[in-house]
Amino acid sequence: MKKRKEFYCFKLSILALMIIVVGISCSNIGIGDQVELRTVVGANLVTNPGFESLMTGWSTEGTSAADYAQTDNPYSGSYNLCHWRSSSWEVRTYQTLSGLDDGLYTFSVMARNWDTDVSQIQVSGYGGSTLTADITSSSWTRITISDIPVTSGEATISLYTSSTGGCSVFDDVQFYLTDSDVSSGAIEILSDHGFEYARIRLLVEPGDAYGLHQDLEYVIETAKRAKAAGMEILLDIFYSHWWCDPGQNWKPESWSSTYSNLYSKVYSYTAEVMQAMDNADVRPAMVQVGNEVNDGMLWTTGQISVNGWSNYVNLSNQGYWGVKSLSSDIPVIIHYAGIGDDAVTWYSNFVSNGGLLDAAGISFYEMWHGSISDCVSTVDQLSSNLGTDVYVVETAAYWKASEGGNTTSYAHTEQGQYDFLYDLTEALQDSTVDGLFYWGATWTQADLWLDAPYWEDDDAGCRGLFDDNGAATSGIDAIFDAGGLGIVGVDVSEALWAESCGVTYSN
Repeated sequence: MKKRKEFYCFKLSILALMIIVVGISCSNIGIGDQVELRTVVGANLVTNPGFESLMTGWSTEGTSAADYAQTDNPYSGSYNLCHWRSSSWEVRTYQTLSGLDDGLYTFSVMARNWDTDVSQIQVSGYGGSTLTADITSSSWTRITISDIPVTSGEATISLYTSSTGGCSVFDDVQFYLTDSDVSSGAIEILSDHGFEYARIRLLVEPGDAYGLHQDLEYVIETAKRAKAAGMEILLDIFYSHWWCDPGQNWKPESWSSTYSNLYSKVYSYTAEVMQAMDNADVRPAMVQVGNEVNDGMLWTTGQISVNGWSNYVNLSNQGYWGVKSLSSDIPVIIHYAGIGDDAVTWYSNFVSNGGLLDAAGISFYEMWHGSISDCVSTVDQLSSNLGTDVYVVETAAYWKASEGGNTTSYAHTEQGQYDFLYDLTEALQDSTVDGLFYWGATWTQADLWLDAPYWEDDDAGCRGLFDDNGAATSGIDAIFDAGGLGIVGVDVSEALWAESCGVTYSN
């Protein structure tokens, strides 16, 4: 038996990362000459950023005659960089900045584009996949790639054009350190404590209220942070614009409600999401098709209590095959909220009606579902019946009194939260479970980021892994102090939005 810890912790504050979400894509590009620079927060590290010294400090790859400094209509100063040639051409103007401290950087350029095939800024060699941002306007526009997690000590910044005719111009090039400590956000703290998977929910055109900001662009940005912190991704596809749980699992507002349209849409949407994440170098390691689908999904067309099992199963299977369109090796989890005979019967019905899955995932909250021993029994029964992996994909415990009036057998204190997670982990170690995920870990200081006028309480904030000051609770270590499990993950869906609104997370 491992010895429990009692906690008397100092709570240290760390400045929150302010997240600026931009659209980026991946490509491949070479590395050129190096310019040695000293890293200073906020200082522009680019040599000759306005081309006032013509091409000094810059290298050229491709059609060199199409790459030159000019005095025609600069954004500032007397010169800018022009990419132009009357015939077919391709050129890249670049600098490699070395001696960089690890941290988050921003690459920003004023640019204009007239009728080129491809015009973009690029950053590579920083420790991750090449990032790009397209230049589409003929007016001076600032093009920016933010939150570049430099870990290799260097980065190559490039101004790129490929075209037959047309012209691109560039001025006021900036590359600067925005935060010198990459490991200061919620995701990095959770990774440092041992969580190896980041679970992220994905919605279709969410409205931003009630904690729902997780469109595809946001999810990719969150996944990049998680990947940079060494975590794998469990993508939780809601197939809705709204929260999905046993009492609500509505189709996206913008999607048709006819079965035939939904049938094709689920596949195409899932396949497109998977490809987009793969293109962004954040391929999920596992995917949930639906969230807490006790009564089906894509209501009411896919609602079991309304239209039986057939519609739901067929729609779910379309999501399954959409995941597999990227790779047959990515396991698909089907997620039921609850334990006991109801859960066992549900999965039996799902499979007997032709439902496809690679793993079962259950939610287990003591205040709603029962005891730890009942959870363990359910895991073992599902594993035996299905012959698949089984995960507890959601659990949580209170570190302070429930605002929703919920009761549990464990005290609503930091020690009580720790004790529940420790006991749950030890019990699951003797089961056939394949992993455990914590829900709502980063839900704190909701007054800064949560727009939910019709919610009567903030019960989720009472069971995060960060307290009301954003400091990690003692429960953050409980699973690992108990010896851990095969996979230990955490839902981080709120983290980036909360940080962007001023929430500070710390150890």
